[in-house]
Amino acid sequence: MVVLLTVPHANCPPTASAGGHPCDIAAKKAARLIYRSKHNTSAEPPRTPSKTPRSECDLNRLRCRDHPWRTLLSERLDKGDVSFVLDVHSYPPYVRRWAAYEIIILDDTPSHRPFASYAVDFVRYMSRRDVRVGIGRGVNNDIQDEAREAGISSMLIEFNEALLRDRDRFAFIADQTARWLG
Repeated sequence: MVVLLTVPHANCPPTASAGGHPCDIAAKKAARLIYRSKHNTSAEPPRTPSKTPRSECDLNRLRCRDHPWRTLLSERLDKGDVSFVLDVHSYPPYVRRWAAYEIIILDDTPSHRPFASYAVDFVRYMSRRDVRVGIGRGVNNDIQDEAREAGISSMLIEFNEALLRDRDRFAFIADQTARWLG
């Protein structure tokens, strides 16, 4: 089983501190921690983050499928050996509806049968390890959609950026994610 880690919003423009959410500041670190985990038996190194700012082209949207970064992703999916795509994102801790969680699983089609099965399994697994995890409705998560169109299971995971303040906790959650991925 080959797990593909994607990080479409990892690069932060210099103006990122001006407000809003122009990038996922904890996503690249989360993907690296998952990849470097001693429990990683299947994940490839995270896909090279795009240098394209999210404001120019949100790489997790259908309108950006023709972007070179997405073209490389499509070519990788077409090789036929990827069995799971983990699309890694992060969110600022001030997002009220998610503030109580350390990670959120987002999906725009939560009734998708395979997703329902592995998402519930992931939430149970992480909850048994005292990780605060929730499931939310995503919007137009095209990396997930493209993987599923290719017959590949896919999940979008959001890490709370507050985890950057606690390295040990962040590493633990990433390690448990890698262990669940198998």
